[in-house]
Amino acid sequence: MGNTQNTNEKDLKEITFVEDYVPSLKAGMYKVSLRQELMDGRNTPTSPIEKLLFKKIPDGISFSKEKDFFVSGERFNLRPLDIDSVFPPDMSVGKFYDTLPHLVFNDPSLPWQRSLFAGKKGDPKTPWLALLLFDENDPAPNPRRVPVSTLLNPQERKEGFFFPDTFSLEPGESPTDMVTIIDVPVDVFNRICPSVEDLKWLAHGREVNVSYKAKDKNREQTGKYAVSLSSRLPVPEKESIVHLVALEGFGEMLSTHDPHQTVANKKENPALKGFHHVRLISYRKWRFKCESNKDNFSNLLKSLNKGASEILKGQLPQSELRLYKDIKKEGAGERIDSFLNQGFVPLPHLMRQGYQTISMYRGPLAPTEIPNFIKANIDNQDQLYFKDPQSNILDVSYACAWQLGQMLGLRNQKFTQALINWKMHNKFSAISAWEKKQLASKFEFIENNNGVFLPFKKEATEVFKVPESQPAEKFSGDALLKNENPFKRDTQKEKDPEYQITELPNLCKDYFKSLEKLHDVPFHYLVPNMEMLPNESIKFFFLDRNWVNALLAGAMNIGDFAVGADLKEEAGNIDFERFLDWKNNKKSPVHGFILRSRILTGWPGLEMYPQTAGGKLMDHVRMEKLADDIAIVMVEGKIGKLVFREPGEGVHFGFDLADENIKKVYRGNDIKGTDGNIFPDLNEKNLVNMSKLSAAFLSVNPNGYSNADFAYQMVEGVDKETFFFEQEQTA
Repeated sequence: MGNTQNTNEKDLKEITFVEDYVPSLKAGMYKVSLRQELMDGRNTPTSPIEKLLFKKIPDGISFSKEKDFFVSGERFNLRPLDIDSVFPPDMSVGKFYDTLPHLVFNDPSLPWQRSLFAGKKGDPKTPWLALLLFDENDPAPNPRRVPVSTLLNPQERKEGFFFPDTFSLEPGESPTDMVTIIDVPVDVFNRICPSVEDLKWLAHGREVNVSYKAKDKNREQTGKYAVSLSSRLPVPEKESIVHLVALEGFGEMLSTHDPHQTVANKKENPALKGFHHVRLISYRKWRFKCESNKDNFSNLLKSLNKGASEILKGQLPQSELRLYKDIKKEGAGERIDSFLNQGFVPLPHLMRQGYQTISMYRGPLAPTEIPNFIKANIDNQDQLYFKDPQSNILDVSYACAWQLGQMLGLRNQKFTQALINWKMHNKFSAISAWEKKQLASKFEFIENNNGVFLPFKKEATEVFKVPESQPAEKFSGDALLKNENPFKRDTQKEKDPEYQITELPNLCKDYFKSLEKLHDVPFHYLVPNMEMLPNESIKFFFLDRNWVNALLAGAMNIGDFAVGADLKEEAGNIDFERFLDWKNNKKSPVHGFILRSRILTGWPGLEMYPQTAGGKLMDHVRMEKLADDIAIVMVEGKIGKLVFREPGEGVHFGFDLADENIKKVYRGNDIKGTDGNIFPDLNEKNLVNMSKLSAAFLSVNPNGYSNADFAYQMVEGVDKETFFFEQEQTA
């Protein structure tokens, strides 16, 4: 069905590794001092008059002002939107024992917003957040919610729970605020927590292209991310739990902390003497299990469309959005199967007469191209019922679309009001123009410069016999008043232009464009039966523009009102269709697919690249997640092949296997005197000595090294899977 392609250097060049996103000011209290000193640069006055009039200002006069301000930052709880994704995915099972877990932040400055040391000491590039991995042998601590006062209570320290005594509340914080904490045994903490030297290599920034990611209202997609990395490898065949913890204020304790001592020379951290647990703030936890030959990026994609429920009567798994299931009906079984192959679904239909039957429905996502035949001049849904002459079964697809369009439009109050106002203005204007035209055709008024209605031409000339070239008397009741030529004809007046309909409001245009892309359309209208889209499947479709046209026609019908028979031809049938810019015969087909898979939850920023058969990237009409595990993609033109790529911001870190050991192959130009293989040091808890590993990279590349360079070396690359649609169709 597809083939896997390994990552090359070109793929990594599309990801920019950034050393850090250290904010200009870390969270905390600051003081601004302003001092102004006056200096008189003039020469000292000499004459008595100058001394009297131009006194010299004494030097050293100064004014000063101080102002305290506070920079706020996340501290006790993180917002859900602050975290983009984790790897390995939560609750996943796979071959992760050569992988370093990581977490991606949507806020790229978050790992550096606070300081590891109290009083803003230490290197500002050292992150204050860390990932601690626990396995079944540790075991993992139990998180619990407590008030912040528990952290500040000195009695807790006396009872053996370590928490920095330099920790204090900031403006806006309260002792009653709730926080999630974990208590880690000191002996476990000493072996799994990275040192200060290791920490600075465990966070970096990334910039990626988000153009080909499905839009997700639950995720911020700015293209800039920060990544926090664990330095501990999971244990094979064991379940692991990772906690994102705060190390704010732990700098003094960690400065004497060295987790890489061998078991024989094991040294206790003197700062933890007398404590049996270390108390940490935990923001997020997730779990996974290491097992061989389980789900990974490529395996999940390769397993799409291979559910047992789809393999019926020896059929190969199909990729079109349709039901694969026999529904027998006496006298019409073959016809029903034909409907199913066209993407229809039989649904119960309660008729107006009170009896119930079965009708066929197909949403806008059809398995094959449908010719365009529906226009916008549809007054009601009854005009869109179609009956199959062979089986006598109704097709209610387009009638449902028309009715849905009207309901969706009515739900949007701003759209409804704008559309009604626009229609009323144009129809009343059209009626007014029509009335004026009718009056002008039946009567001949004498036009007057003063804008006053005067008697009709015929009666005026017969009664008053006033020569048109001479002054006339204005007739008002029985009185004759002198006036200047009231019946004098004006110069020839230009013919009134034909009435022009005003432009459709932008609000309405935008809403119609949104409906064209099927926004707001309920999912069960798109996929009426979930057997059409089982778990772990990808289904291709063509957009049925007839269904979309019916949807828009229903929305456009809002605000129509009846007019008299004489007016109907002129004012009742305004052609509003042209305002929707429907060029059905000129538009290329809209092709697309719906993906339902755990890969969307495990890799939230999954990148999808629809391409032509020649490999040219296609512009997408819509690329959006409809649920956590469902995404829809629509493009103009037919998809030739489809490339799925691991998200750049979520590309994981790891090592290569060398017999029973792990190694890292240096990525880049070969350096003389090295074979490119670097073997990391691990302690008995599988904690990697990151500072020593980075020093090994530096020895290979002596021109300088940053944590962005380190991230480039540690990243395992971008997995890709390609589906050749044309081959799939003919398989």
